[in-house]
Amino acid sequence: MCLNLNLVSGFADDSRKVGPGFVFFVINGKVINGVEFIDEAIRNGASDIVLEEGLEIITKDGINYHFVKDVRKELAIFASVFYKRKPKNIVAVTGTNGKTSTVDFFRQICILTMGGGASIGTLGLKSSAYNKKTPLTTPPSIILNQELNKLAESGIEYVALEASSHGLDQKRLDGLEIRVGAFTNFSLDHLDYHLSSSAYLRAKLRLFNELINETAVMYDSFDVVDEVINVCKGRGLRVIQYGKSRGSDLFLEYDNSNCYITIFNDKFPFDIDLSGDFQKINLMCAIAMAIACGIDKSDILNVISKIKNVDGRFEKIATINGADFFVDFAHTPDAVYTILSEAKKFCNGRIISVIGCGGDRDKSKRLIMGNVSAKYSDLVIVTDDNPRNENPSSIRKEIISGIINRDYVEIADRKLAIKAAAEIAEEGDVVFILGKGHECGQIIKGIEYEHNDKEEILKILNS
Repeated sequence: MCLNLNLVSGFADDSRKVGPGFVFFVINGKVINGVEFIDEAIRNGASDIVLEEGLEIITKDGINYHFVKDVRKELAIFASVFYKRKPKNIVAVTGTNGKTSTVDFFRQICILTMGGGASIGTLGLKSSAYNKKTPLTTPPSIILNQELNKLAESGIEYVALEASSHGLDQKRLDGLEIRVGAFTNFSLDHLDYHLSSSAYLRAKLRLFNELINETAVMYDSFDVVDEVINVCKGRGLRVIQYGKSRGSDLFLEYDNSNCYITIFNDKFPFDIDLSGDFQKINLMCAIAMAIACGIDKSDILNVISKIKNVDGRFEKIATINGADFFVDFAHTPDAVYTILSEAKKFCNGRIISVIGCGGDRDKSKRLIMGNVSAKYSDLVIVTDDNPRNENPSSIRKEIISGIINRDYVEIADRKLAIKAAAEIAEEGDVVFILGKGHECGQIIKGIEYEHNDKEEILKILNS
């Protein structure tokens, strides 16, 4: 595709946002067919139309048509060129779980050591310059490049991106100069979109196959780690591994109640105030990425005690009648297992979990979510998450089908489910409200209602 930037005033993939002299990128999605909006884009002033090879359309005089193999990829590359300023150190994190915590930890490390940093993902854009809500875990390429350009203009040189499987599959990160890519773990999720675990893995591997240009950082203990390493070595990338294996570049070990981290053969105390071993693992990933970006490990270790827990991730909200209440975004079987198995290490009483599953999403994990919740809880309260356009009762039934030989309670209304957990919990118990974490809304029949798990817990505490 050959476009003269000097002759282009702007670009869009939404015909309503097209203006005079714009390039209109025709995206055909699962719901909306961009071809249907070409005429509107031209009426709004589009001078160039970019569309997929093989599409048959009626052309109009005075309009330039560009036929390409992959419109999404071309859009991302064009956006990166159009918004040319970028932070010098862009890192991207993929994996089924742990992305949000890892990019947030990276941002905190960069702010504490280098004076500035940013993260973009599920929690929006957070930086030392400004914060902003952004759509999707990995924002669309136009928005992503706009924000990266703005961050660079604000003087920020370090930014961590959450690279979701959807975002990678839809080429939203293409065109960026990504120094470091990290792979946190791999388990069941998003099969409603990818249809198979192999397609899900292929989407995530794009980060290592095509996008990063220097270093791959990865957890040392997940099923496909050898496959990922082979991909990286085939491209000549540096590989840094982290975890609990003494053969890894960074690893944790314990001596009685003391925790230590070894970084490239040097051992240091790892005194941090984070809930759960898995959060320490996520922090190790962030440390490895920071080192790969050239930040001195001594500088990192000097500030590590100042790292704060991430909003909505294993977050303790209150103690009610002697029972501790936590919220967490866990919405996959592996994430639920990680949270609840971690709780067993410190819980002296019962573990009570409040759990649901989202509608219009991967149905295959619902039975497994119920099974894992029941296996690691003394009581499961099955409720609604974001039913979206599905029948909430059907979703709950699928979750309950996985609960075997364990007590459970079904309460549709999430607010009432949280209240019931507070009424049931006794001193020494631990209650986990799972699935929504930081979210401030609940989507039912296509309508978003105000709801925040943390606020509901605090209402009970203050009542």
